[in-house]
Amino acid sequence: MVEAIWEKPALEEHIEIPKNVYIILDNAGEALIDVVLAEIMKRRGHEVIMVVRKESYEIDVLRDDLEAEGIEIMETQCSTPPVLHVDGFLIAKGIANLEACIERGGMESLHLFRAKCDVLARMFKVPKNAPVIISGSKVEQYLKGS
Repeated sequence: MVEAIWEKPALEEHIEIPKNVYIILDNAGEALIDVVLAEIMKRRGHEVIMVVRKESYEIDVLRDDLEAEGIEIMETQCSTPPVLHVDGFLIAKGIANLEACIERGGMESLHLFRAKCDVLARMFKVPKNAPVIISGSKVEQYLKGS
């Protein structure tokens, strides 16, 4: 886990993060990292809202699973992807959240994921399983072939 956290991304983009931020939580195994990120951002002056599904889809973290002092937790209406319920800048991990943002379109976002398959590795021109940090607008450029 420590190696994965400090592994240098193959594709990394620096973007300015606005004051108000939604952090999308999904996988229960990664929720502790999301909570730490939310707490750090709050300490640095960001208004942070963590977003969770009301009903678990596979192994998603739920509101009752979280302890985040002083950080608002927003619960979706059902088990739909949390990105569909956000109106503002979001930070999301994982391919499923990236796909949901692409389907919704036009969202200001920052994505953290691994290019776990050949398709993603080719699309982003990175080695397979490489970590990627990228904005939603840059993803759209890759989709258009720029």
